[in-house]
Order: sequence, then C-alpha cells, then structure tokens
Amino acid sequence: AAGAAPSGPLLQNASSGEDLCAGCYRTRGEIARWRKTMSEQERLELMFELPARAHLLPLMQANGCA
Repeated sequence: AAGAAPSGPLLQNASSGEDLCAGCYRTRGEIARWRKTMSEQERLELMFELPARAHLLPLMQANGCA
C-alpha cells in the first residue's frame, strides 16, 4: 500500500544489521527497489529512518576500518 512502512525480511535484515550498506544504511533490497518500485513517499520515509540504523553496523564496518 502506498505510504505503508516497509516490513518483512527487509526490516528484519535492517534491525539485525545484516545486509546493510555501510555508506547509506540501506539493505540490498531497498537499494534494488529505490528507483524501480519505491514511490517518492516511500523513499522519504526510508531516508528519515536510515540514520537510526547506524548503530546496527559492527563498529569496524561503521567507521571504515578493515
């Protein structure tokens, strides 16, 4: 539904820190859907949520150290 919050496996991956891009904090699925199927409203809602995901990444990944 338009305007509905993302749910299911994508949020599960995001909440566990798995499969997150260390640069933008989006999941692979969100990146794939970004231009193809996400509405502008969905993108805005996701962008608002992304900064809160930073703590989900392991420290080594979050600060760019290898």
